[in-house]
Amino acid sequence: MKLRHLVFLLCIVSSTPAVAQCTGFSVSVNRNTDTMCVGDFLYLSPNLSHPGSSVNWRLPNGNLTGTSSIFKIASPTDTGWYTVIADNGTCKDSARYRVRIGEHLYLNAFNSNTPICRKETVTLQIVPPYSFTGMIYEFRDPGNGRLAAGTSDTYTLPNVQAQTADYTAYFYDSIGCKSHPATRYIVVYNDTVPPVPSATTNSPVCDKGDLKFSGISPGTPDYGFRWSAWSGAVYHKQHLTIPQSFSTQPGVYPYILQIANGYCISAPFHIDFVIAVPTAPAVSVSAYPGLNVGPYTPINFTALVANEGPNTTYQWYRNSTAIPGGTNRTIILATVSDVQAGDKIFVKVNTDPPCATINTATSPEVTVGVNVGIPEVDTETLVFYPNPVNDILTVQGIDLGADVVVYNTSGIRMLLPMQTDKTEVVLETSTLPAGLYILRNGSKTIRFVKVN
Repeated sequence: MKLRHLVFLLCIVSSTPAVAQCTGFSVSVNRNTDTMCVGDFLYLSPNLSHPGSSVNWRLPNGNLTGTSSIFKIASPTDTGWYTVIADNGTCKDSARYRVRIGEHLYLNAFNSNTPICRKETVTLQIVPPYSFTGMIYEFRDPGNGRLAAGTSDTYTLPNVQAQTADYTAYFYDSIGCKSHPATRYIVVYNDTVPPVPSATTNSPVCDKGDLKFSGISPGTPDYGFRWSAWSGAVYHKQHLTIPQSFSTQPGVYPYILQIANGYCISAPFHIDFVIAVPTAPAVSVSAYPGLNVGPYTPINFTALVANEGPNTTYQWYRNSTAIPGGTNRTIILATVSDVQAGDKIFVKVNTDPPCATINTATSPEVTVGVNVGIPEVDTETLVFYPNPVNDILTVQGIDLGADVVVYNTSGIRMLLPMQTDKTEVVLETSTLPAGLYILRNGSKTIRFVKVN
């Protein structure tokens, strides 16, 4: 019994120095930053209370890396806790430090409107590979001075501040990781942009005809001219003639004219050139109010010309006989007096459409019809004038015991102011529409034409 108690006491006494030896043993982490970017080096070093202790590092993924304290950041997954473990064979201690890792940033492009001319502005634009909340864009001048930094990916630099040199741009993420720089060489000319020119052509031309252009400069005659054709051809001249071998197909061909003041180019002037399709003229006839009307009804015939050229002439025909005076686009013929039922009316035109080898056309014939509904008139005992009438119609030889009534060709009575003096009546016809009318006085009937 006494022996066992003695051994136990010896064990307790032998452990007491080890506890005393670890008192004050510790490790902490020295670091260079709290945030890192992909591609950067992270420098961590242990701060040991007892030099000579062994050191191991545990990474965020749980792996041990040995005694190295320099880590190259490979990806954002390296974000996390970095732990240092110190061991002197008797005592151990650990400390850890959390590091945030940002993306590896690069620029797709850094664009501008170079070259620019005097009085123009420079527009710089960063084109990142992606976008995220909190992105900051920065622009720097050739001397590395900051031009702008903010949330806009575009910066406008007045021409007076621009110079021919390299401009640089970056962008940053939300934790401050900075992209590789992108550089854009800006060319600034001392010339001004010329105004927009104008031009004339001989368009349209016929198939196989030469195309002719004449550029018109808005100012200084020293401007250089540049024509860009629809085919991609470029011509550096003010006046341009394209040989007929080029104009093989009818159609519309766009051309662009610009003028240059040194290296500075004007905005484009667009002009279309038309190569016409050779098309002969054609003509048809319309009739108003129609071809089948009552007796003494005026019909307005109109020539409808397709593919018409300048200086068109007309000749109207009735039953193949030229109508005297029928040389206008329209002609008015009244049934019974001018034309009869069954008469055939047509018109011939002479015109000059572009590129046509034929310049005459004859319309199809139209046939006049007369609907019987109003009796023939008796004009032997009534004298009236003028006919056609505009505003005042005088009728002599009337029967005072009978009404004087005016109808249109549809049989509708027309109410007109009139004055009667013995056997003469004066009618005010200014309110009547143009057309043929019938006046009846008892058994006496006349017809008259109202014109405007």
